[in-house]
Amino acid sequence: MILKYIFKNFTRRKVRTILMILSLVVSTGLIVAMSATVETVRRSNVDLIASAVGRYDLTISKTEISPLQFVNVAETTQWVLAADERITAVYPRFHIPIEMNSSGRLTTGTLIGLDPATDDIGYIDVVEGEYKLGPETAVLLESTALDYGLHVGDTIDISYDFPQPREEGKPAPAGTSQRRTSRRYTISGIVRQDGVVGADVRTGLIADLNDVQTWLDLAGQA
Repeated sequence: MILKYIFKNFTRRKVRTILMILSLVVSTGLIVAMSATVETVRRSNVDLIASAVGRYDLTISKTEISPLQFVNVAETTQWVLAADERITAVYPRFHIPIEMNSSGRLTTGTLIGLDPATDDIGYIDVVEGEYKLGPETAVLLESTALDYGLHVGDTIDISYDFPQPREEGKPAPAGTSQRRTSRRYTISGIVRQDGVVGADVRTGLIADLNDVQTWLDLAGQA
């Protein structure tokens, strides 16, 4: 219908018809350009948010009042996958606060325990060495390496205080822990992480999930 109108009026009002066609072309181009811009901005915002909070959709962890502070990996994976068909994968992890010690210098950080064979959430940028996790072998986040002056082949001692469950309705007891355990890791690489965890995690190290389970005596848990 539009083409018929254009052809009918082209011979009568050539200039007006040409201007109308040009305006339609320009308007269509602007709409396409705006749509592309909106989509680019949307993707950019999603990417920024993912980098800030981690490139995953859902995190499951125990509360302070839970008598058991760690989850059973097999059971939890089974019911999470069954809860919603849109959930396509579950990756068990440790995300725990630690104390780090190198040559007598103490600081705090975060230990991320994951399975490098299956856990592909986020990006790892290797600054030095290689991304290799194994028994008593881990990669160090770049900020920690710079603060301590550590390199590939160096070692770092870490300590973890098992949490004491808080009684519901009462404040957490200050400075209490069920037990404290330590481990020495050899550094296989210096890395930056993007979306593996939130951007607030800048100090610490990434270790193998099975090795962390062995160290903490938490087989099958995370």
